[in-house]
Amino acid sequence: MLKVILLLKDNQGLKSNEIAEKMGVSEISIRRDMQKIKSLIEFKEATKTGGYFITSNLEYRLEKINICKK
Repeated sequence: MLKVILLLKDNQGLKSNEIAEKMGVSEISIRRDMQKIKSLIEFKEATKTGGYFITSNLEYRLEKINICKK
């Protein structure tokens, strides 16, 4: 799940099928993982055109502990 978070940090707005492709897993697996981390990510826009983003709170935390640099 950390890989998903880091992927979204660098690629905000990805759809679940795009995340699955980049990670080499099924879309079902990604959707299951997204449910587990739903407090850390959010889906924005319309169902067919939107994508996943990390929350601003998580982004702040990642910056604070220097896992990801802006």
